[in-house]
Amino acid sequence: MTARALSAPDEAAAASVAVVGAGPAAAACRSTLLAAGVPVTLLRDPAEVLGRVQSGAPAPAAAALDLVSLGRAGLDVLGELRAAWDQARIVAIAGSGAMTLARSAMRAGAFDFVAWPDQSAALEAVLRNAMTAAPSARADDMLRAAELIDGDSPVARDLRKDALGLAASKATVLIKGERGVGKRRLAALMHRLSDRGGELRRVDFSETGPDGAAQLIDAQAEALASGALAGPSTLVLERVCALPAGMQSRALRLIDAAAAVPDVRVLCTARDDLDAAAEDGRFRENVYHRLSVCVLASAPLRTRGRDVLTLARRGFARQAPDFVSLHPEVALAFLRHPWPENLRQLDRTVAWMAKRLERGVAVPSALPPEFLDTIDAPRPRARRRAEAPALAAAADVPVADPSLPLPARIAPLVGERLADVESALIDATLLRCGGSAEAAARLLGVSPATIYRRKAALRRTAAACNAARSERP
Repeated sequence: MTARALSAPDEAAAASVAVVGAGPAAAACRSTLLAAGVPVTLLRDPAEVLGRVQSGAPAPAAAALDLVSLGRAGLDVLGELRAAWDQARIVAIAGSGAMTLARSAMRAGAFDFVAWPDQSAALEAVLRNAMTAAPSARADDMLRAAELIDGDSPVARDLRKDALGLAASKATVLIKGERGVGKRRLAALMHRLSDRGGELRRVDFSETGPDGAAQLIDAQAEALASGALAGPSTLVLERVCALPAGMQSRALRLIDAAAAVPDVRVLCTARDDLDAAAEDGRFRENVYHRLSVCVLASAPLRTRGRDVLTLARRGFARQAPDFVSLHPEVALAFLRHPWPENLRQLDRTVAWMAKRLERGVAVPSALPPEFLDTIDAPRPRARRRAEAPALAAAADVPVADPSLPLPARIAPLVGERLADVESALIDATLLRCGGSAEAAARLLGVSPATIYRRKAALRRTAAACNAARSERP
């Protein structure tokens, strides 16, 4: 509902629902809403929808679109409704065996979906949620999303957009990704963005056999039935890919039961191997398609480019108030590292290095042992070229004012050890050149072999100095 004062017809429309379709699902939807005292406008086919739109009648608060009777033609109707009724929330009703159609409807802008007839008991709860949902993402929602899904890469921006788009819905969302990409964090974000200030309940199936999974599912079903798990709350089913085959349909019935409870939302998490499990029969295909209608895919860190540096800097700032910057060689190492454990490994690395800063700088000597190969490993020319733009863009290296004479530009370095200055100059030039020793050598007026030789010598000098300092009483 908008902030302006509504006229009487507008007020009636703001509390009404348009039901589009002529099949049993549309009839059941109409009967359910009328029994609950909700005004209903029945539009049996696309022609009636067009007539209603062209008449200029006020938009309803929500619309139920019966894709069971309309089929794929319903997607065209969905587009017309979204264009004409931009503030109305549209709930797609799709057959339980037609989840591909439901997925297409959600991608086309539907607010939520109901699987018919499996979720027929959830119709009223889902539609009431659609009627009362906030009209759009707020600025503070955007800020909270940016805090938890940090980064400027296309995958980070898309993930923020998708999370905001699904936040207010009651639709079950499957959060997928490799180990350590932050699936649990993303579930917590969805709970926060949905304004469900109640309980966030997690159920982890990763370490359970059939008996344990059955007990966990039955416990949540009992909590729903008794009211112990009631709105506003979010139920997160973690590692559904680990569910034994005999428990997967049982978990789906739990999801359907939760959908019928007002203001209770179910989220599921799984690793990327869920797709393969469905293909080879280890995960029931019907359950997989139901869970895959709304998907948030959290990308691995190695594919997110310079996001790793943004995340690292924010982590260092939290861990060490005196943090200033990343050493160029550390930035290079972070960008080249494959991060097999993703955000979990990055958090651990930052915590390790934050205790070993040198004058606020995260230095190469503080890198954990697994980074030693990353720093010096030879890389094919094609890979160096592919990395170059990201490395250069990520440089924590300010550009000196070229109008100043050289003595003025290096004056701030007076008092620093010569070896440190030389090492920093070589590393900064490499980073500015995207890691290319050939390009850096041209800028420095030396050969690439000289750069490699000087870096090795400087590392030996630094190691000797550190050893001598440690031996002093």
